[in-house]
Amino acid sequence: MQFAAKATFALSLLFIFGYRADAELISGRAGNARKDHFRIPEKNTDHEPAVTVHHLGKNPQGKQVAESKNFRVIHGQSKQLVEKIIREAERIRPAIHRQWFGDVSVEWDGKVLIYLHDSHKLYADKTKQWNALGHARTLMLGNEISLRSVHLPWGVPNFFEDLMPHELTHAVMAVRLKGRTPRWANEGMAMMSETEESQERMLSRLDEYRKNDDLFALSVLMTTEEPEQTNTLEYYSQSLSLVRFLVAQRDKKTFTSFIRDSLVIGYERALRAHYGIQNYADLDRRWREHAFGAGPLPPSGFARAMPASRWR
Repeated sequence: MQFAAKATFALSLLFIFGYRADAELISGRAGNARKDHFRIPEKNTDHEPAVTVHHLGKNPQGKQVAESKNFRVIHGQSKQLVEKIIREAERIRPAIHRQWFGDVSVEWDGKVLIYLHDSHKLYADKTKQWNALGHARTLMLGNEISLRSVHLPWGVPNFFEDLMPHELTHAVMAVRLKGRTPRWANEGMAMMSETEESQERMLSRLDEYRKNDDLFALSVLMTTEEPEQTNTLEYYSQSLSLVRFLVAQRDKKTFTSFIRDSLVIGYERALRAHYGIQNYADLDRRWREHAFGAGPLPPSGFARAMPASRWR
């Protein structure tokens, strides 16, 4: 049987984590000060399973390798730091599953590779991802996932609070949605795993985009795969806002059910089935009321259900 390999990438733009965003970083079409204060920490648990970390020595490329049940880390850092990173990954992985799907999937096929780069410069030199703080990669062989990897540069701001939850959300979605997560939904869900401050920073630009007529039609936002559109601040900001809006209508599990169904029956039929929203025009009207203050806001704290990092 022949398989066509398809690699999908999900990037964390530099702006999201507080770096200066200009034309050299991303092709942003244009902020304001609108803020939505949505964040609740997931329940703390006193009974998290112990995480065993095995240090396997160097690989043929001379990098150290450490692994746990669900992750393998390729690195050049201290054992102590790598154990912190692995334990954090093992802790937040089931939280992502539970908040979006209500259970911890047994479909976690093999270990996710985490490439821990020694600095952002070395990360960018190695991966050529100059406009990102990190990225996740899913390699598909036909309809099956062949490889999931996450590239993380050590030393960037909010490494544990924002970057790790963002990229691990992509890894979870790759498994649960079989590598078919639409780009806008994938990025919106990943950004919802970040801190309230990071989400506010991204959303604060929406009003200026609206005034400058730089917003996407939702029928375009939800279907485009064009890099000149998907690699912009406008795309990320509007994707986050739209995912938050739909989550606020029901909950996160309804949202992932909507995405699953939309892959089979299309967006408009799935919108009617899950939200009573009739079509793209109806969605656009309701989303704009939510985003720009004409309608009631969701309850405070609904967005982020990620356990707070222990390494702050």
